[in-house]
Amino acid sequence: MILAFHRLTRTSLLRPSLLASLASLSLISAASGALAKPAAPSAPQTSAVHQGQVQQTRLGPLQLENGYPSKAKADLLYDELDFQRAAQAYLWALPAVGFKALYDAQAKTFGARNGDVVLYQTLKDKAGMLTPNITTLYAFSFWDLAKQGPLVVEVPAGLTAGGVLDIWQQPITDMGQTGPDKGAGGKYLILPPGMTDPLAPGYRIVRATSNQIWFGTRGLDPDKAVAEATVRRHRLYGWNQRDNPPSNAYVPVAGRAWQSAQPADLSYWRLLSELYANEPVAPRDRTMFGLLAPLGISPGQPFNPDARQSKVLTEAAQVGDLMARTIA
Repeated sequence: MILAFHRLTRTSLLRPSLLASLASLSLISAASGALAKPAAPSAPQTSAVHQGQVQQTRLGPLQLENGYPSKAKADLLYDELDFQRAAQAYLWALPAVGFKALYDAQAKTFGARNGDVVLYQTLKDKAGMLTPNITTLYAFSFWDLAKQGPLVVEVPAGLTAGGVLDIWQQPITDMGQTGPDKGAGGKYLILPPGMTDPLAPGYRIVRATSNQIWFGTRGLDPDKAVAEATVRRHRLYGWNQRDNPPSNAYVPVAGRAWQSAQPADLSYWRLLSELYANEPVAPRDRTMFGLLAPLGISPGQPFNPDARQSKVLTEAAQVGDLMARTIA
């Protein structure tokens, strides 16, 4: 019982109350054993593992040879191990791949450059999004802090609500009515990870957790013309351009077809690999990238999976997508 207790306590999945109960049982078992009459030695038990028997599993029957699966079955188990890793990694990476899919839609379908602001005005314009409302004007832009330096966002006074997200769609700061300016407007300075704060009087300074960031806002005035005019007064430019800021390009979707839903095939992993070509890996994500390394996905490395890796990743994307839909 004590041995079993030691094994169980190595997992973080046990509740403290269960651990306490197991500890009590261990002590009781030890005390009882000390008082009980020693049992007569029994015949040694031979484990099925050492008998070379077939074990029935969800993968089918597995023949053990000297306590280990045969070469053919070992290959099957390695494939299953990688499939399980990839299926869970698919679910884990959904926010990041969604970020990349939206970026690609703006860059490749609408021809928007970093710093250009894309306007989503009609219901048809928003057809590629997952959760837009029908009537509100949306405006999105992207920026690469590693390549372009810190970003300045000038938020106009008025009825807007938006903010900046990192590649995991985590908020860096809100802006407008939901932000610290409370709808009065102001200048925000977004710094890349690790940069020392510059002297920037008059700016609200916030630090990003990724190099690539997403800006989005909504025009909330009931008058659509006023809402669009207010949104168009936003200005995005580099900190190094602050003395002579360029004009922003506003790019209407204009009814063009597009989509940002995550792929359910090998291209899902290509998007993840491209996104992390020049991104720092947060400590919390190192374990997941460690699980993906045997499948040819490593930050900053080219994505060139072999035939076996491609097959496993494709199957995991199919199942992972269905898992995500089931959870939703």
